[in-house]
Amino acid sequence: MSTDMQIGPRGGAERRERSSPRTVIRGESPPVRESRAWQSGQVESEAGETLSCGIDWCAFTFVPTDKGWPERLLGMLDGASVTRWSFKDRGRGFRGYASSADLGSFGLCAWGGEHQRGTVHVELTGDGCSVVRDWDAVVRHLADIGARLTRVDIRADDFSGARFNVEWARRAFAAGEFDGNGRPPEDILITSSNKLKGQTYYVGSRAGGKLFRCYEKGRQQGRADDPWTRVEVEWRAKDRVLSGDMLLHPVRFLAGAYRALHGLWGVVDVVRTVRRGAELSLGRLLKHARQQAGKLVNVLVEVCEGDLGAVVELIRRDGRPARLAAADAHSMLPGLLMEKRNANRSADFDVSSYGWQSA
Repeated sequence: MSTDMQIGPRGGAERRERSSPRTVIRGESPPVRESRAWQSGQVESEAGETLSCGIDWCAFTFVPTDKGWPERLLGMLDGASVTRWSFKDRGRGFRGYASSADLGSFGLCAWGGEHQRGTVHVELTGDGCSVVRDWDAVVRHLADIGARLTRVDIRADDFSGARFNVEWARRAFAAGEFDGNGRPPEDILITSSNKLKGQTYYVGSRAGGKLFRCYEKGRQQGRADDPWTRVEVEWRAKDRVLSGDMLLHPVRFLAGAYRALHGLWGVVDVVRTVRRGAELSLGRLLKHARQQAGKLVNVLVEVCEGDLGAVVELIRRDGRPARLAAADAHSMLPGLLMEKRNANRSADFDVSSYGWQSA
């Protein structure tokens, strides 16, 4: 499989070499006067679109005051999320830290090391951020422990691909809508011969502390004809202070990141992203389960004389797949299972057997 890297549409003989985008202190401001709509995450857009927006990565460091910091960290995350977190030593370091631990499948933390000045570093991945429902509690905890945000990613999803797509981003770049007051940033387009990987378009650089991404999320999830497009802006604490307001008002900061993003926002709908992600993940997990254990299930059905409940008890285990942690098991997943069953008549199971009612 070959991968091509192309410089975007403003390249050529007349184009000067680009450097990283200018440094901005405390994040970018919104292009319009702030109102209650901005604060609530519901903003009238110029075209009236409904897009989904949220936090996709969060990293911070702090200096603990005693050895009880892991319990307090997990307590905060448990209280702010729809699932429980765990702490498991990885037996190795992380980026200069001597020790590290996985926070379930939702992130990690690291501590120790000669040059780390007694700090603890925490990273919440996209999966981790997706299960957080109370960012106010997170921000209060960060303030209480004197934490410093080191990275925040904010994403927006356009499931129709009508507003956001790679060609839109390239046209916006060509029109100078990603330029700041300094030298314009570089852009890179990555394409692949594998249609399921799709295209990814970058503007800026991590070295400069601010990076824009636009990529074909539906294809990345394994659907070649899915128009779902995601745009993200990644900020790092390089010559800028990342404010906790970014976690509370992601729409405001994303819309203010570049002129290309001004005025695009409709009513924010986080649930749509959770549902779409759960739908795609559920499809993959069902396919994998059928391939790996489908024939074994047939044998167990025979052994248990058709008692499906007994078969389930033989093979089930506690917990839920990390990919489905953000989904509501009592409302969202049963409906998705019924949709999968209706879409694939060969799926011979009935969710009502497990005490669920379809949505």
